[in-house]
Amino acid sequence: MSLAESNELRELSRVLFGQAHRLSVMVGIARGGREFALSKLADELGFENLSSIQDPIRDLEAAELITRMPKVANKVRFRRNKSYAWTWAKELASRYPEE
Repeated sequence: MSLAESNELRELSRVLFGQAHRLSVMVGIARGGREFALSKLADELGFENLSSIQDPIRDLEAAELITRMPKVANKVRFRRNKSYAWTWAKELASRYPEE
C-alpha cells in the first residue's frame, strides 16, 4: 500500500493539518533526497495527479519547510529545508506500517 492509499495516514493528516495528504507528502519529502522533482514525488507516493499534492506543497513552501528551485528539464523542483518537522512526520507515519 502506498502512502497515498493509507486511510489511517489520511485521517491523521486531516486531524493535524486539515488536509488529507499533507502528512504523506511530508513523509515522502523526508524520506527522499534534499532536492526533489514534484512529479517524481507524486509518483513515489502513489498519486496519479499532481493536483493531489499541490495544496500541501504550497503550504509547506509558505511555511518555509521547502524552497522552490529553478526548473530542470521543465520539471518543478524543490529543496527540503532543515527542520525537525521532517523527523516528526516520519515518527507519526511509523504508527501505520506500509504493507
